[in-house]
Amino acid sequence: MKVKSAIVMLILFLVSAAFANGQDQWYQTNQATVSWDPVTEYDSGGESIPTPSYYIKYEVSISNVLNSSDKSDAIVVTESPIYDTQYTITFEKQGRFVVGVRAIGFTTDYVDNEVEIARSEIAWSDNSICCFEEKTFGINHHFAPMPPRNLRKVN
Repeated sequence: MKVKSAIVMLILFLVSAAFANGQDQWYQTNQATVSWDPVTEYDSGGESIPTPSYYIKYEVSISNVLNSSDKSDAIVVTESPIYDTQYTITFEKQGRFVVGVRAIGFTTDYVDNEVEIARSEIAWSDNSICCFEEKTFGINHHFAPMPPRNLRKVN
């Protein structure tokens, strides 16, 4: 009976490990360019966003899944919201990262000052609904070890 329980526990562990951080593709790199489709509709039901009175900018974030599975460690990597639907991220720390993009709606007030109206949820690269062809991805970035030192002939 104990052997059966141990086998069942092992199978459950292996299955859960297979799905943990189960991105379709992990890329090993220190720099990655991500892109996305422009947001043209409101989240509340497909109504088109009126332009030019209301416009969209984006904020790109990363989260190290080794530190936080709930993305509570997420940091915004864009210095300020951007118009472009593409952004190149340079990873400065080691880890296994997922990428997130948030749409931010803006308008201008009566003297042409930019006013933030609303923010979307973050679309993360580990959520298949948010990914191109539903293929999730992540970025592995690890520093290379130093080369060996003090090489010498022994005999």
